[in-house]
Amino acid sequence: MAESLNTQLANAVAALAVANDRLELMRARTASASREETAARNAVNEAQKSFDELVALVKGLAPQNTDWKRPRGQEAPR
Repeated sequence: MAESLNTQLANAVAALAVANDRLELMRARTASASREETAARNAVNEAQKSFDELVALVKGLAPQNTDWKRPRGQEAPR
């Protein structure tokens, strides 16, 4: 025997509620992941900045006629 129209509607409403709850959960997880990705990118940028500053310091302190003093793109003497 087929389910009554009322039962079918009740099942459809319940399925819609479950689907909406899952959608909200996934939206919250997506927002959280986005915040975590931004924090990770910021950490990478900070680490890169520190590294770049150290390389600039090494270049500044390097003896003349070394690769560290050679401008970018300029070939090393042969």
